[in-house]
Amino acid sequence: CASMWNLGHPVLRYFYEQATDNDFFVCASSGHGTIFPNQFPELQLFTDDLNHWLGQSGLNAVSCIQTAPDGLHTLALYNNMSNAKGTIYKSWGDWYWRVGGAIMSNGKPIKGADYSFWDASPNNPTVVADSINGKSRSPLSDLNAYSVVIIHPWSTNTMDQAAETVSRFQSHVRVVSIDE
Repeated sequence: CASMWNLGHPVLRYFYEQATDNDFFVCASSGHGTIFPNQFPELQLFTDDLNHWLGQSGLNAVSCIQTAPDGLHTLALYNNMSNAKGTIYKSWGDWYWRVGGAIMSNGKPIKGADYSFWDASPNNPTVVADSINGKSRSPLSDLNAYSVVIIHPWSTNTMDQAAETVSRFQSHVRVVSIDE
């Protein structure tokens, strides 16, 4: 966030101007620098600074990478930020590792990634769609009714896999952005 704002403000503005109603921007890599929150000794200072940059850049969701599968509770400091509406959590190393899970912290969700389309991922559209089709149908009362699917941008055919997955959803499943 910070470097993009300071060094590439025209680029960020361009992305915002080109965005459609289907686009949503997320502050990635644990904030304004790639860290592992569960191993970072000054996380409070980091999130205080990040909160400022979220406000400056107009972003309100953060995608975090952790090294431990129990990272949901570590991320509570992210949801203390006034400019954050919630946090997405992924594992480091195996992008396809299913973290899942969800908690509320400071009235905001922290949601672990459920699936990933990546070259080395064991996930496929049929398996992902079948799993999502079978999830809870109570999104207002059950955070686990939501699924986060990571689309790895540098892998081959990931957008095709995502499109095929969506085509296999039953009528009760809706695709929403993180902001919804």
